Amino acid sequence: MNTHREKRFSEGERGDSAFVVVSGHASLYKHGSENGTLHKIRSFQATECFGAMALLGVYPRSGVVIADDQCHAIEIKADQLFSLYQQDAEQYMLIFMNMARDLSRRLRDGDCQLAGCIDQLNAETAG
Repeated sequence: MNTHREKRFSEGERGDSAFVVVSGHASLYKHGSENGTLHKIRSFQATECFGAMALLGVYPRSGVVIADDQCHAIEIKADQLFSLYQQDAEQYMLIFMNMARDLSRRLRDGDCQLAGCIDQLNAETAG
């Protein structure tokens, strides 16, 4: 992913890798259920990882990631992680745990955002 608006992967694709942003920015978009409109979910900057859900969970990609600008990201493939596991289980575990912690933090942040949206919706319908 090197150019502005370049798509790294699409929602529903099989995923066997994650990416670490080295420079620039990229954003995750999700298709709306009503009309398929892309909704921006979050942005990624240098040192942040995207694609880990598909890599760790062996599920299809959950959204579309598009470069916001000149974005350079390093791809980490599942077979590379497995090779690392065979050579250095401790380093493998550190990478795995950091990805899991990052996903946990994002889930917690998403829960807070969802609660805020519910509060706002309830206030709008009550008033």
